[in-house]
Amino acid sequence: MRLFSKVCNILSLKVITLKEFLTAENRQTAESEKGRREIMTGKEKPPNGKEESNGEIQQSRIENKVKEMHNNIRHISLLAVNWYVFFVTINYASMGWLAVGNASFPKCIIVVIALAFIVQNILGIFALSKTEKVVKKMSNQVACYENQPINKGKIEAKSIPTELYKCLQICMSLVLISLILAWGIYAYIRFNY
Repeated sequence: MRLFSKVCNILSLKVITLKEFLTAENRQTAESEKGRREIMTGKEKPPNGKEESNGEIQQSRIENKVKEMHNNIRHISLLAVNWYVFFVTINYASMGWLAVGNASFPKCIIVVIALAFIVQNILGIFALSKTEKVVKKMSNQVACYENQPINKGKIEAKSIPTELYKCLQICMSLVLISLILAWGIYAYIRFNY
């Protein structure tokens, strides 16, 4: 019973993390757009009440916003990878469990389990695609900040490894596609033989 309780606690933590993952885009987009408007219009208050020239204040704001967006992109990507690792582990553990003890289950139960994992993996591909779009959008916003005229020569260009993120997303999607095929073949074999 204690083991079941621990598993439920772990699953509930992952559900919270997944909820955070799904709502991160809306929150980040609203915050970044608001901050960008404040920076561009100069309505944001100076940090620590320092008396600096308008250019230095704006430069500092842009640097802070770029650092914040880099952190947000890392956070969103980390949530996606954590989610992926958790659900792929569940897939493999379930496959192994069914392969060892499959004689005691009716065919229809195994097919239902396989279909549930197929649907879960399809949703995972959509989530990874959405993550890649969010990273690309935020990367474009960072590039917009870095290319402001006031930044020429003052901020070192900090590139976001969007190609790496895209490559990871493609690799993770391919694994999920292979799992969909594996579950489909497994269900077909168990149901027909």
